[in-house]
This record gives sequence, C-alpha cells and structure tokens, in this order.
Amino acid sequence: MNKKIAITVIHDFFIFFLSFFIALILRLDLDYASFLMEVLWIFAILFSISNIIILNYYGLYHGIWRYASMHEIISIFKSIFISTLFIIVLLFLVFRLQDIPRSFPILLFIVSLLGVTGPRVLYRILKDKVSSEEVSQKTLQCLKNSVPDEVPGIAFLSGGQSEVEAVENLNLINKNNKTKFIMTYSYGRALQQSALKIWSKNIEDIESTQSTFNHRAKMCTLAAQGKWSHELENQ
Repeated sequence: MNKKIAITVIHDFFIFFLSFFIALILRLDLDYASFLMEVLWIFAILFSISNIIILNYYGLYHGIWRYASMHEIISIFKSIFISTLFIIVLLFLVFRLQDIPRSFPILLFIVSLLGVTGPRVLYRILKDKVSSEEVSQKTLQCLKNSVPDEVPGIAFLSGGQSEVEAVENLNLINKNNKTKFIMTYSYGRALQQSALKIWSKNIEDIESTQSTFNHRAKMCTLAAQGKWSHELENQ
C-alpha cells in the first residue's frame, strides 16, 4: 500500500473512532460519556472498520487525496450512513439501546461526516491555490501561444477579484511581460467598488468619493505599467 494511502486510512480510522466519543460527549457530560466508552469502545472500532471497508469498496483508497470531488463526498456520506445504521442495530441487539441517547446516531453521522470531509476539502483548497506569480507566467504563456502577434494589446477584466488582487495580478503580468502585447485593464468592480461604497453611504460626500476613485485609477494605471506596489497601495 502506498504510504500516503496508508496515512489516509489511519487518519480516517482515527477520525471515525474519535467521532464516536465526541458524539457521546455532545449529548452527555464528559464523565458519563467516558464511562460509556469503557463499554462501547469495541463498537467504536467496529464503526471505524465498517467505514474503512465501505470507503475502500467505493475506491477512496485507490489513490491519494488529490480532489475532494463530489463523488468522494457522496461515497463518504453513504459509508457513514450505512455504518451508523449497522452500529445502531448492533447496539440494539446487545443493549437494546439502553443508556444510548436518541440523538446519538444523528450526532455520530454529522461529526463523522465533518471530520472526514473537512480535511479533504481543506487539502483541495490548499492544493488548488496557486501563487500570483504562477498565474502571471501561465497567463502570458497562454496568450503567447494563442493570440496572433498582430493584436496590439489585451485588456483584462477584474473577474470577481478584489481590488488589490486585480491590480497585483495585472502588475505581475506586466513585470513578466516579454511579448509585444500591451497589457492593460478594463475593470469595473476593481476600479469603482470602493468609491461606490463611500458614495452609497453619503451621496453628498463627493470629495471622498472622487479621492477614492482617483486612487484606484492610479493603482490600476501603475499596474498596467508594472510599477504597482503594496506600499503605493497603502499610501
């Protein structure tokens, strides 16, 4: 078994086992939950093993954590649902669910789902996040390979980025630009948002609105020249 896959299996087993205990604590006090765990620990292990077997059946341990895909999330959902039913049936057969809170199955399901999917989603976010430098390099390479040399310039939209993100990315593109293209901006939100926010609070505050808009226009223009910096942004 691949080392990373083995770590994943151990992680999931630990999370499932811990979720059993946490679900009891959320419904009972710590002392009574600890007392029950002295009796129910074997069921926590069975719950963990059941989930590992089902997740392996769904193929989650056939590769490393590259994506928290919808297929993976659905598989985890199904696995925890089946394993929770399995454990509740066992507890009923052995103890008739005596001293087991009615909300325990729901809490066990929720805590397990969050505990197992949370790290996967976080892992995907961290893996998918790329630096602005890499974005600028790949953007320039893409444009060089796709846009005819006869095109004089390219204007970028802010595309949902924040004001600072938009100018930072445009600035890096121009710093790294070795093509003949003029890289400029055609911003809406990244140029107007701060000014509109001030203006919407006080329509009479023309001076502050114009000052903010002028600052954003200056930052965008500097970015189009590759001369923008965080120091100038904060002046």
